[in-house]
Amino acid sequence: MIALEEGRETKEGASVKPKAPIDLLEEMLEVQESLEAAKGAGLDEASRARLAEERKSLVMRQATVEAGIIARFAEWDRATGAGGDTAALLKWLTQALATRAYLRTVIDDLSEALGEDQDAHVSHRRH
Repeated sequence: MIALEEGRETKEGASVKPKAPIDLLEEMLEVQESLEAAKGAGLDEASRARLAEERKSLVMRQATVEAGIIARFAEWDRATGAGGDTAALLKWLTQALATRAYLRTVIDDLSEALGEDQDAHVSHRRH
C-alpha cells in the first residue's frame, strides 16, 4: 500500500526501502552486539535468560507498534475516502512499518540464537 501510494517500485529488490529511525537502529545494534558477545562467550543459562528477556521485551514492543498501525487504518480509510491529504499519515505508516520490520529481524536473530522455532510467522526480508 505505502509503496504504491508513494509511487515507488514494488518489485522484490526495489532500490528505495523505508528506513527505521536512527535511535532504533542504534538500539538494535546494541542488542545485536550483545547477542554476538553472548554467542562468542558461549550461551550459558544466564546469557540465555538475558537474551530471552530482551526478545520478550522486543516482542511486546513490536505488538505495540502493530497495534498502532492497525489503529491508524481507519484514519487512512477516512482520509482516502474523503479525498483528504494523506501525506503525514503515509509518512507515519512508513516509519512504523520500517520499525516493525527491524524489530522482527532482531527478534528472529535472538530466537535463532536461542534455538527456538520461528515457523509461526510469515517469512521476511532482511533490511
